[in-house]
Amino acid sequence: MPKHLSPDVISALKGVRFIAQHIKDADKDNEVIEDWKFVSMILDRFFLWVFTVACFGGTLGIICQAPSLYDKREPVDQRLSGISLRNYMYPPNGSFEEEY
Repeated sequence: MPKHLSPDVISALKGVRFIAQHIKDADKDNEVIEDWKFVSMILDRFFLWVFTVACFGGTLGIICQAPSLYDKREPVDQRLSGISLRNYMYPPNGSFEEEY
């Protein structure tokens, strides 16, 4: 700094330099913050997909393990009842009117 400037001007220049350096530091900090926001957005989307796949996979796994899907036996209510489903749906005489 030139020596012929007044102390007030020198003090003002130091203040301006301090403010300029502070703004540069704040910009660097904001860049880092924005980078971390971007990383968090990427991770958030990744874990959303992981959660979605896990939910669908778990749901399909539970549904596919249902014993009724693989049980080919005749249902107990049809086996033990006097009226089978086939006789109820298609009467022996071919008519759909009830016989009394």
